[in-house]
Amino acid sequence: MNEEDRLRLMRDLIRIAEETRQFKPPYIPSRYLQDLANSDPTELVERYVLAKNPSDGFQRLWEEQRLDLTVENVAWQHRDLFRPEVGRAAAERLASAGFDVAMQRHS
Repeated sequence: MNEEDRLRLMRDLIRIAEETRQFKPPYIPSRYLQDLANSDPTELVERYVLAKNPSDGFQRLWEEQRLDLTVENVAWQHRDLFRPEVGRAAAERLASAGFDVAMQRHS
């Protein structure tokens, strides 16, 4: 992954946390922000997406009907930067939660 791709990925990962602050009440994904500050963005995405279970943040975003703000959706949108199994796992987790990755909305 080149530096431009890494920066684009990082911007999208930061955007997640920025947008969740607009929720009523605001949602501050503290653990995610800590992971983001202390991880390579590629490693963070793979760790979250390939984890056996979705994160607590994924659950909260599902409750808010904002799965577009998940790490899984960022992985799907940038699937060309990852191994094929990362994109597949992201799409599968989102689909199982009722999110259509092609349409970028809840089904």
